[in-house]
Amino acid sequence: SGWDIYRDEMQLISLFHPKRASDMIQSLVVDEQQGGGLPMWPVANHEACQMVGNPACPIIADAYAFGARSFDTKAALKAMLKGATQPGANLKGCLEWDSLTSYLKRGFLGPQDKGHKPGTHSGPSQMLEFTTADFSIAQIARILGDTDTYHTFMKRAQFWRNTFDTKTGYVEPRLKNGSFIPVNPASPMYYVEGNAAQYSWMVPYNMASLIRLMGGRKAVVKRLDNFFTELNAGE
Repeated sequence: SGWDIYRDEMQLISLFHPKRASDMIQSLVVDEQQGGGLPMWPVANHEACQMVGNPACPIIADAYAFGARSFDTKAALKAMLKGATQPGANLKGCLEWDSLTSYLKRGFLGPQDKGHKPGTHSGPSQMLEFTTADFSIAQIARILGDTDTYHTFMKRAQFWRNTFDTKTGYVEPRLKNGSFIPVNPASPMYYVEGNAAQYSWMVPYNMASLIRLMGGRKAVVKRLDNFFTELNAGE
């Protein structure tokens, strides 16, 4: 599962085994060339179509950042851009960027927007996964000297602000009319394997802005102290 490895495992593999990691990334690129899209959860030469967002994009950017450079970066960027700009781009029936049209039109996703699997909806989680992919595309574009693409996707990466409710200090779902849906920060409703208390931190590429929106350093430190008061405390 790409969703399960892009936050740390791919970086570790790239750091210690850059040649192997490069081969893995080249395989992702070939998957797109031969199958029509970048994989979400490839298994047994098939696409399981699990989880949310587009994990292949941060996997590619992470690998490059941590030393895996022996792959076709131009082809990789082309593959990343296809899914991020063409609604309907898919790998064996699995949409790379589900609800892409709504994402680009409104600048946010809500519980009414479809996920990869039929019947799945998760606006906040999907939003933050997409903005992470946007940032990843921007970094590969920057490396290749494609400044226009870099600026376009850095702008898209800031869509995360559209799902952050400054009144509550949490990432929350929004309806089509733009209004936020207040949530219990401990509830997993509207989130994928998490909740608002956890997902609201998922802006690693613009932490300074997130801290400001949360009320500044002192407020954030207090919030983190409270968050980590008890390990494995459940909801």
